[in-house]
This record gives sequence, C-alpha cells and structure tokens, in this order.
Amino acid sequence: MKDKPQLAVVLLAAGKSSRLGQLKQLISCNGQSLLQKQCELALSVSETVCCVLGFKATQLQKHLSSKSLPTKQSTIDDSKLAQVKLVVNNDWQKGMSSSIVTGITNLDKTVDGVLILLVDQWRLSTLELQVMISRWQNDFEQGVSNIVVAGKDLVGNECVSDLISTNEVFKPTKEKEQKLGPPVIFPRKYFKELSQLSGEKGARLLLTKYQSELTIIDYPKAFDDIDTPEQLKKMIELEKQQAQVL
Repeated sequence: MKDKPQLAVVLLAAGKSSRLGQLKQLISCNGQSLLQKQCELALSVSETVCCVLGFKATQLQKHLSSKSLPTKQSTIDDSKLAQVKLVVNNDWQKGMSSSIVTGITNLDKTVDGVLILLVDQWRLSTLELQVMISRWQNDFEQGVSNIVVAGKDLVGNECVSDLISTNEVFKPTKEKEQKLGPPVIFPRKYFKELSQLSGEKGARLLLTKYQSELTIIDYPKAFDDIDTPEQLKKMIELEKQQAQVL
C-alpha cells in the first residue's frame, strides 16, 4: 500500500482569451507571466504537473523554455520549471472539456487524483491549495472518494484562509445557493468520466451529478479570474495597492 496518495496537477492554459483581447497566459502578474506563475504554483504542491496548451501553443512553449524568464518573484529554479509536462490540445476550440480530456489522458496510471486549476486564477496560493489537498489526502486514507472543490458564498465572508488552522469543511446546503469551480480535486474513480467530457461546461456536469460526493472548501478568491478587460484592470489595481502597502 502506498505511504501517500499521488496527486497530479492539470493546468488548463489552452484558450484564446477572445473576450480579453490578448493572450491572458502572457499577462504580467507580480513580475511574472500568468503562465509561469501558475506553473510554479502547481509545482509547489506536486511534482507531477501537466500544462495543457492550445491557442498559440508554440509561442507559449518557447516562452516557458526561455532563459530570460523573470526570476525575481520566482520560487523555483529553471530546472524544476522544465519538469512541467507541456501537452497540446489541438481541439482547444471545442471548449474546456477538450483540455480536461487532454490533461487526463496524459497522466500516468500511478496517479491517485488530479487537481485541476486554471491559468488565470491569479489569486491562488500554495497554502490555500494545500488545505484542499490535505482534505483529499485525509479522505483517501479513510477510503473516501469525495471530489474536493472550491466554493463561494457558503458562509458569509469566511474564506479558506480562515480554515487553515481548523481545516473545517462546509458541505452543500439546500437553503443556500453556491458557486462551485476550480481548483477541484478528482479522485481516480472519476478519471474515466473526465476523459469522456465534451462541450464548454468542463467538469461542471460531474459536480452536479455527484453533489452528494462533494467536499466544498469556501474559497471566494478562486473565482477571481481574468476573462475581460475589466477583470484585468481589477487585478492591476489590486497589485498597485499591495505594492503601496509594501
């Protein structure tokens, strides 16, 4: 029996960013491109990272392999960044589901679970991902195969940072509407269904199908992404505010 379950990370970075009007993967966030930042984030919680590219894949592959990547904010060395497995989804125009399928089908059979995250979830942090992973590991050790997923508007203004010391988890309630989404951890038992997804909805269909098997971590910041110029402006303004505090 394994001492510790093996978790892989699939980073989805294949989209065209049509609404944004520019490649979100190359947007600068705290001195790094989002793509570099998220690859490093993934590597901070797992040694097995698969990054799914699509639109402008060649350009982005060259970007990640560039010797001129900024290192000031980097938490890892270049050799570790090179460990990221870059795969290309040639069907990226068919939606997020096709990228999930590409990522899942490129994982080794030894993997016990997969953490799916998005390239534009710029407010994610290692510590907060570790809360989710810890819960998944505890479930695994107890023979439980729940899906661990980020949620929003579960308990007022509380967020996952408030749960780090208590590791408290909030279950779905019928009385309160909830928004669920990445980061999300799927145990291996769901891999077959993940590999058969299609359309724009990604893995949301599975979250609906298996509502009774969800472990929800309240994590509002996970829903701050960059799909529009307005959202990009919000990120830039917050960066400036943080810089002034420092």
